[in-house]
Amino acid sequence: WIDGICNISSLKEINIEDLLSRGEININNEKNKLLYNGKSILVTGAAGSIGSEIIRKLIRFKPSKIILLDNAETPMFNIKEELDNVSHKIDLIYNISSIMDDKAINKLFSLYDIDIVFHAAAYKHVNMMESNPRTAIINNVLISNPFAGFLRPK
Repeated sequence: WIDGICNISSLKEINIEDLLSRGEININNEKNKLLYNGKSILVTGAAGSIGSEIIRKLIRFKPSKIILLDNAETPMFNIKEELDNVSHKIDLIYNISSIMDDKAINKLFSLYDIDIVFHAAAYKHVNMMESNPRTAIINNVLISNPFAGFLRPK
């Protein structure tokens, strides 16, 4: 707009990269395929926005199985309905449990030979967690640490 008049000739097409305040991220799909193909992967917070997107991306790399863990039944039902309509040959295991339930987590690791864990059940909204530090530490730090004990070199 110049002097209240729109100059259409000065308009330009906007790309998503123009809106980001960072450079473009290039994903090495070949490396990811080597890393995730044929693996048994646990995704915590699987029914949430981040966990479910991780699963959508992982399916491309053909892991042998994905264990979806979440404590929210309705969102888990929704992601199951979505994934039931996607063509894949991956064993999807749906588990409604809390990551704070040690027995449930231990059972998952004893039942499935888990190679990789994506801990998307972590609390992510810093401003909320600043006023709830105990909960943030239990969920994001203490829960994440035990996973390392389960993941041993084969």
